[in-house]
Amino acid sequence: MPQESSWKLKDRKNIKPDEVSRLFTAAKKSSTRDYIMLALTANMGLRVGELVQLKFEDFLPQQGIALVKTLKQKEAVVDELNVDKGVFELVDEWKKSSGRTRGWLFPGKNPEKPITTRGAQKIFEKAAQAAGIETE
Repeated sequence: MPQESSWKLKDRKNIKPDEVSRLFTAAKKSSTRDYIMLALTANMGLRVGELVQLKFEDFLPQQGIALVKTLKQKEAVVDELNVDKGVFELVDEWKKSSGRTRGWLFPGKNPEKPITTRGAQKIFEKAAQAAGIETE
């Protein structure tokens, strides 16, 4: 479970520990995808834009790292993040659940492209709403 004090929802300050628990429960009830998206974002400290750009091939368990594409000073950069084994377990769970092992971790309606940032934000907002957490 992620560090509660580092969590924020949209225009709010940090969310409370019980809200984090409710958020994860709501996401898990919605779908495995929603839960894993939320869990990876929290555990890896990702921005939504970084999450949607992840591919299965970006996770390198032998090295204990994940490759994360981000923009720094308007330039595309690939950061190597050290991640714990729980992250790799989530990715393995998603491989089994989705039936895929390559390409976009979270494909969009067109499987050749990732889910949009706005699409991922809607998933998080839906989980917050289901958990009874106000986001504004």
